[in-house]
Amino acid sequence: MRLIFVRHPQTEGNVKRLIYGRYDAQYSEEGRKSIPGIVEALRDVKFDALIASPLSRTRYLAEEIAADHGLTPEAVRYDDRILEMNFGVLEAMTTKEAKENQKEVYDGLMADYEQYVIPEGESCVMVYERVGQFLEDIYAEFEGRPQKEELSAWEEWSGTVKESRVKAETRREKTIVVVAHSMVIHVALAHLLKIALHEIWHIKIEPGSVVDLDWRCDFAMLQGLAGPFNIREIK
Repeated sequence: MRLIFVRHPQTEGNVKRLIYGRYDAQYSEEGRKSIPGIVEALRDVKFDALIASPLSRTRYLAEEIAADHGLTPEAVRYDDRILEMNFGVLEAMTTKEAKENQKEVYDGLMADYEQYVIPEGESCVMVYERVGQFLEDIYAEFEGRPQKEELSAWEEWSGTVKESRVKAETRREKTIVVVAHSMVIHVALAHLLKIALHEIWHIKIEPGSVVDLDWRCDFAMLQGLAGPFNIREIK
């Protein structure tokens, strides 16, 4: 499976450096300008499914990608499991405001970013778990449930095993495009690339970036990280 994640374009929330996830921030001017570049980058990708978070900052981009492929907005599938992290009582605050108005909550989050459950929100681990279920389900839908007796993906790639044991060689590779958010993409990479949660921020994924993965059973390879895109790059 080829799995392509697209982070939504820059929003006013990004510009103002807000702590936000479910707050439905609108695109900044730079974010709007980047949309044609993102769409252009995916123009030659023949995907089998286009899945997006239901928030407007992901919905609009997904519909633009669909339209560029001659599809209606109804072709986009929406899944709540790839919503951005819910920052609860910290939503739409700057760091300064959070320190002043929700100091105990902010300090708790900074002390244990992975496990701390924000009041009226969730924890990083909770996001990790729901995104993991999303990944498991889309793999099952498009590739089938991995069987324990199957070859490891690395064995398939390396070509060191007999052809009779390699499954689904003649089947066309499926391609799935997922339009989502920073935390969702980062925890997905933690699952797929077997990265510890506290290490995920070593991969920088700017708004409007495209993350391209080759995923076989229990082995995934990052094969591309591009963007952010700017309209001036379009020929």
